[in-house]
Amino acid sequence: MLLLITGKKNPILRSKNKEIKIITPNIKELISDMFIKMRECKGVGIAAPQIGKNLRLFVIEGLAFEDETRKGISKFKFEKIDKPNIKNGYAFINPIISKISKPYSDEIEGCLSITKKRGFVKRARRVNISAKNLKGQNFKLHASGFLARVLQHEYDHLQGILISDKWKKIKIKKQ
Repeated sequence: MLLLITGKKNPILRSKNKEIKIITPNIKELISDMFIKMRECKGVGIAAPQIGKNLRLFVIEGLAFEDETRKGISKFKFEKIDKPNIKNGYAFINPIISKISKPYSDEIEGCLSITKKRGFVKRARRVNISAKNLKGQNFKLHASGFLARVLQHEYDHLQGILISDKWKKIKIKKQ
């Protein structure tokens, strides 16, 4: 399936997204296609609204997990599932962020739906998120650092929030 990135003016990016009741073969194919599109665009995450689908779903590149383990200290922990394979990325179906920590940090972020612009966004350094994976298993993930930032960014898409809503206006930089 050919997927196109939804531009920032498309109303689907501001819409309420539907819960996925059953993980059908079509949903599995969509997830596979989302990974392909994300990698084509050199992203680290992509949410269903960004490809025009009104679903509570996003995928995260395996590199987002690797970035957190480079120094030999894991900055994430899965619960309720045994050693998930995160090397090739991970799907988050019907995710819910249950805890956002303080303090916050400002970092520069970009977005596949807002091309050629980046800006500083304040995000929590740690989050807890619950979701279903591709196999339909419920899991919980405790994450910090870059991975926590990516999770919050993609989760925002499911809430109809864009990074441009959070940018510090005086610090916006073009890519």
